[in-house]
Amino acid sequence: KQEFVNNFEQFDQESGDVTIICDGKEFKLLLSSQSPVFKAMFEVDSKENKENCVHIADCTPEAVEEFMFFLYNAMLRPAGFTSADLELMLGLVHLTSKYQVSVLMASCLDVLMDIMDVDNVLQIMVAVDKYQVAGIETVCEFMKENIAVIVIKEDWGEFVVNYPSLVKDLILDMNQEMIDIKDALKDKNIN
Repeated sequence: KQEFVNNFEQFDQESGDVTIICDGKEFKLLLSSQSPVFKAMFEVDSKENKENCVHIADCTPEAVEEFMFFLYNAMLRPAGFTSADLELMLGLVHLTSKYQVSVLMASCLDVLMDIMDVDNVLQIMVAVDKYQVAGIETVCEFMKENIAVIVIKEDWGEFVVNYPSLVKDLILDMNQEMIDIKDALKDKNIN
């Protein structure tokens, strides 16, 4: 929270409020104080600066609304998230990455790890990899522990085809773990 407060204290008031529009729904906020992307956008002669408005077309209004809630309050809504909120959280991770609101990413990852289950772990793995955020080790461990269930899920085949490097990394990680176990057993038998 201190980083959030520091951002507001360093904020240049001349940048003022801006309107965010997503699918017809509007949000206003002092965006430049929390996002270097918004700050840069409003420091140059841009369409957004001239119109004092940013259109977001690559996310849902619900994700934008949660994003704005965080920017106003330095926290996610306290209502609690479930696996039913996966798309919302993935949208929030996208916005957090796109607008470089690093203080929000940790909260997003905490929620993703909390709601991770065998039905959504592949989507979470793809997002964690795509946005290059911490958490891939936790997702891999979860996948290894639940691999027998995950590989029979309907989306496994599509995951293998579309993300072969992630599958390769998972297999190599599992292989290394087996080698480490064998070596530990050898050492135990020698002693």
